[in-house]
Amino acid sequence: MNKKILFIQNNFIFQGAEDALKTEGLEIFNATDGEAGLALIKKEGPALVLLDLVLPKKDGLEVVKEMRADKELTDTPVIFLINMEEISEVEKFLRLGKVTYFLKGKNGEAENLINKIKNYV
Repeated sequence: MNKKILFIQNNFIFQGAEDALKTEGLEIFNATDGEAGLALIKKEGPALVLLDLVLPKKDGLEVVKEMRADKELTDTPVIFLINMEEISEVEKFLRLGKVTYFLKGKNGEAENLINKIKNYV
């Protein structure tokens, strides 16, 4: 079973979640911009991608568009890491399947994110 998870985020606010996932035997990769993230997706073939919407070089929406256009990446699940005001931008991608979102800034954030990730790996 693939135990690789890629976080593509412009700041590492989920460090606690990443550390907890590592203790469960998951391999965590990080990228701080969409271009580097897309390269890591192609190289590592993660089981799941967690993706900020606002990123340098390529934003999260561009990353998902490119993933869905690549037959080897089209089925890779994506969780957008978003703020409440960004929901409308992400909703159009939900219908593509294998895409969902997680709202940042909620109580118990790291634990809730870990539980959501466990649905995929």
